[in-house]
Amino acid sequence: MLFTDFDALGRRLRLFGSAVAWRRRLAAFGHAPFERLPTADLRIRLTCARPECAPFPAGMTETAKRYRTDREPSLVALFKHTAAITDLTLFPSTETYLQAVSQETNGKYRRSANKARRAGYFSRRITPGAYAQSLFDIKASKETRSHGAVPEATGVLRRPERDQEFPLAASCCREHWRIDWGLFNQSDARMWGFASLIRAGNVVQINHMMAHADVLRTGGMKVMQFDIMAWLLDRGDPLVGGLDYLLHGAIEEGGAGAANWRRYVRQRPYTLRLANPERVRMPPDFDPQAYLALNPDVRAAGAEPRKHYLRHGFVENRRYKWSHAAE
Repeated sequence: MLFTDFDALGRRLRLFGSAVAWRRRLAAFGHAPFERLPTADLRIRLTCARPECAPFPAGMTETAKRYRTDREPSLVALFKHTAAITDLTLFPSTETYLQAVSQETNGKYRRSANKARRAGYFSRRITPGAYAQSLFDIKASKETRSHGAVPEATGVLRRPERDQEFPLAASCCREHWRIDWGLFNQSDARMWGFASLIRAGNVVQINHMMAHADVLRTGGMKVMQFDIMAWLLDRGDPLVGGLDYLLHGAIEEGGAGAANWRRYVRQRPYTLRLANPERVRMPPDFDPQAYLALNPDVRAAGAEPRKHYLRHGFVENRRYKWSHAAE
């Protein structure tokens, strides 16, 4: 049979390739195809008193749809990825995590990280948007990465003129935030590695994690990985309270090196279960007429007060009773 629809042929080839990669990666982690995998219960509260938090749960919910769920039909599962998850609850301390990594790598990763620290590498939190020139150079140092071709390496995008560092801003919400990390060396002011973490509910996602090609063999990435995990597992910062899982892409993404990295740093294939998000309940003292009078834009839009409050008013902290207005 000859294919005249090349788009359809391409889809079939990609599907076949995805299925092959899936089987191989599951085997690398000791699982057979369609074997029941551990399940991560993600609890992502869709509402928050801070309107600026709205993109975090929405984005995480959409991200979660990329991955296989615990009740996915086998055929549907072929069209989705398998989440790479670190179950943080399995490690009561940083040391137990490092011991698990050492057991997986015969101590190689810890020795590599220690060597990098002796060479002057260290990591710390940075403000999103800082070190723009260094970040551009990090991306441009490799033409392709696990997510595909890198636009910065093509020469089409303009390189920022300089690096800037901004004071760390305190996160006002413990449940929804973005925090970036940078890898540095004491010998210069450049940033050599970068990671971006996004939290929504009980899961934190590593949205990006990369290093300059010149330092990939120095152990610097392991320094940043261990420092991030220490911050999460020491549990001393209120921002990490209540976290159960770390999500870092899919086990099918990248080549053999990426697969080995995931296995060595204790990321495992999981299916996801998106638990019912916390529902907004109507306050028992909600006054529909007061809500419309106190929010003239809602009245002008002709919105039903109860529905508007449940969908928008709670998140926007709108007033809903006369006594509430005086508080």
